[in-house]
Amino acid sequence: SLLFVNVSYFEDAIVQLERSNPRLKLILVAAGAINKIDASGIELLSTLVDRLKANGITLTLSGAKQQILNVMEQTGLTRKIGLENLFTTDALALEALLARLGVQPAGV
Repeated sequence: SLLFVNVSYFEDAIVQLERSNPRLKLILVAAGAINKIDASGIELLSTLVDRLKANGITLTLSGAKQQILNVMEQTGLTRKIGLENLFTTDALALEALLARLGVQPAGV
């Protein structure tokens, strides 16, 4: 869950990823395990999207459950992230993001 009690951990992980990878262009969050999201989680994701975008990094999500997508839609977060950055499965996300980066998937 992405709730008040753990949003700082999630934020720290994303910030550490960003700092340790200066050439980073995309971050994919495999969101299938997120069962709940509260206002703190929405606010954090919104702030991260803005911060990352300002640094040339796109935040993407894959596998989010319908209840999470509903909250994101109701709060305007879907629009902020962009439908092109939301994927139904991890596999579809990887395929699309590799194509965006111009990387040929292994074994092709």
